[in-house]
Amino acid sequence: MWSRLLSGAVLGFPLSAVLCGLLAYVPLGNWQSLWVPALLLFFPLWVGVIGWSLARPSQQIWRKLGSANAILIPFFFALKHFLWVS
Repeated sequence: MWSRLLSGAVLGFPLSAVLCGLLAYVPLGNWQSLWVPALLLFFPLWVGVIGWSLARPSQQIWRKLGSANAILIPFFFALKHFLWVS
């Protein structure tokens, strides 16, 4: 139980942050107007990831959340680096 909770909290935090960042940056237009809704979505999304992680086996959660972080975080920074988003 503690392993699943820890994995959801530790790996769910950056995953939720990147998903909210993608929500704010990817749509065309002014990203400043989408920043506040993305921040408001962050906490419920993080709690949802933690809740989802409590319903799965701990090794599966560490693997899925770890691989999602390993894919999405570099993808987000590549979008920003190559200026594919505003």
